[in-house]
Amino acid sequence: MIITSDVKFKPGTYILPNNITIAAGDITVDGNGAVIMSSENPVLDNGANSEGYVNGVGVTLNGYNNVTIKNLSAKHYNIGLFCARRQEPGDFQQ
Repeated sequence: MIITSDVKFKPGTYILPNNITIAAGDITVDGNGAVIMSSENPVLDNGANSEGYVNGVGVTLNGYNNVTIKNLSAKHYNIGLFCARRQEPGDFQQ
């Protein structure tokens, strides 16, 4: 699921094995109490590790500013939320 504008989920559980990608800035993602899961039954799925988590990220935000994510839970991902900032011209690099 790719999100590029303000969104408000309906409450409930969503099975999203391919995660949520935030692809815009200046937006609000309101989970409204929703839960996203990599799988309904991760322990039984191929690729699950010994703790039952499927490799992957629940929500990815890479390089956008002024994004609010609220009232959203992520289950059965190795990483629930991954954020990286955009590199600006002149930023220090090694």
